[in-house]
Formats: sequence, C-alpha cells, structure tokens
Amino acid sequence: MMYRKNIKSPFSVDRFPFVQPSECLERGNLAGGRGNAASSALSHQSVYIGHINLAKSFNGAGEHFVGLIEALQRPGIQQYMLVRNVELAKRLDLVDGVTVGPVVRSALSAYCLMPTVDIVHIHGPSDGQAGLLLTLTRSIPYILTRPEKTPGKGPLGRAVYRRAAGMVYSADADATKHLRIYRHAVNTWHATAASS
Repeated sequence: MMYRKNIKSPFSVDRFPFVQPSECLERGNLAGGRGNAASSALSHQSVYIGHINLAKSFNGAGEHFVGLIEALQRPGIQQYMLVRNVELAKRLDLVDGVTVGPVVRSALSAYCLMPTVDIVHIHGPSDGQAGLLLTLTRSIPYILTRPEKTPGKGPLGRAVYRRAAGMVYSADADATKHLRIYRHAVNTWHATAASS
C-alpha cells in the first residue's frame, strides 16, 4: 500500500490513502465481465449494491426506502440489505431478488456483515461510519443519502461526507437517477484508484 506524499499523519481519518478497488471491481464485473472495468461503461445488470439503513422506526421514510429498493430490483439489479428495524427487514424480505442480511444495531456491525459488493448506499447520517470503514479498509465506495440538515461538524462527520463517492437527496425516489449516480461513483472510483 502506498501513502500519498502530502499526508502529515497516517492516523488522520480523512487522510488515509486511496487503496486498490475491491476484487469484484478488478475482475471487471461492473463491465459485465468484458475487458477492463475502469475503461468500460457500467452495466446495471451486473452491479451489486449494498444498502445500510439503521433507522429505528419504520415510517414514511421506510416506505420510501422500500419503494426505491423495488424500483431498483425491477431491472434485475442484485441488492443486499442490512437494516436495524425488524419490521423493515420483514418487508424487504418479501421483495423478490433482494437478499436481507441479519438485523444490525450499529454501523460497526453493518461494516462487519456487509459482503463484497460493488458500491454501498448509506441511507442515514449515523450509518456513514460503516461506509467510511468499508472505503478505508475494503476499498468499497459508498453513496450517501443527504439529510435535510447539514452534516456534523466533528472530524469524523466531515470525513464521512468528504469520502463519499456521491450524494442523493432523501426526497429523490427516481431509480434511474440513482443508477446514474452509482455508475458515476464507481467510474470515478476506478479512475482515482488507477491514477494512484
């Protein structure tokens, strides 16, 4: 692993070096198994998306989340869910083609239980620590659902937002737009990893 020259301390959370993409990305799975994944377009049929949602209650936001998952599933996108709310897990388990992992209570548990995926979508600000850990230790990029209020002012909160490969707005339920954001984030991740 190579450290960048401008790093003052290897222990600063938001200054860890970029590492090579995950094995899934290196094999070219994002390009449908055709050639170099970094230089070819992302095929939505072959992308494997992980979702982390640590919301305690299943309310209107939970219904919105289920609607998004169903919309992403229709074109055959492979998805893996880690959620905190048992009711939400049961509801997601009814969606064909979606794998629901064990119920998790913390971002650390979500990090440990997330399989190797191409990209992770973090659906809440408190879930962002899992995304940051996945990026720093396993080279899996993550997308954040941006809350209406501003991010935390602490160093960890700033690092979560700085390291995100993309943002979506909480009111946006357009699956096609989400796919474009996923595609752009993974392609940017490839370009950054290839240049470092």
